[in-house]
Amino acid sequence: MVKIAVVGLLVSLVVSLNACSTSQFKHARYPTKLEGIKDTPSQPLKAAGFKRGAITLYSPGMTDISTEYKINTPENQIASTLYVYEFPTELNELFKKEKANIVRANGDAELIDETEVKLVKNGVEYKALQSTFKFDTNFSNKQQAVFSQFVLWKHNNKYYKLRSTSPLSQKDQTLKKNNELIDAIEWAD
Repeated sequence: MVKIAVVGLLVSLVVSLNACSTSQFKHARYPTKLEGIKDTPSQPLKAAGFKRGAITLYSPGMTDISTEYKINTPENQIASTLYVYEFPTELNELFKKEKANIVRANGDAELIDETEVKLVKNGVEYKALQSTFKFDTNFSNKQQAVFSQFVLWKHNNKYYKLRSTSPLSQKDQTLKKNNELIDAIEWAD
């Protein structure tokens, strides 16, 4: 009799816990910050001198996600975010939309350069589109001229976007460090 009562109690506890976790997922609000993500090749805790920051999930299914990476040393103050998402359009069309978003969000944004770049991952070449801007904003608790880099590429059915901001005076180091970051992260799994 005692065994049956204990088994019944355990079964009801397991069912209750399962219902809680399922209902939590069903009613999650997006965007939501993810916590407890371990060091992985696709989201390393450290890469190319950057430290991983917040990971944000924008919709269910891990198909629309961003991971922040930062360097904050006397030589470099770089805030970069790698986004991974699905979007039903072509690379060039999405690139134009994303560029327009940057200009819309930063009214004084001035285009410095726009180019096609080649990324190589695991022996495969990827076409990427890159634009760089300068504008004034509050960055690192200081109003200043900043350098903004935007790189967009596609792998399989997903788009990858790197957005980065740093002081304008650090633009050359920022380009170099962001290239190292893209190389260090295993995004083509």
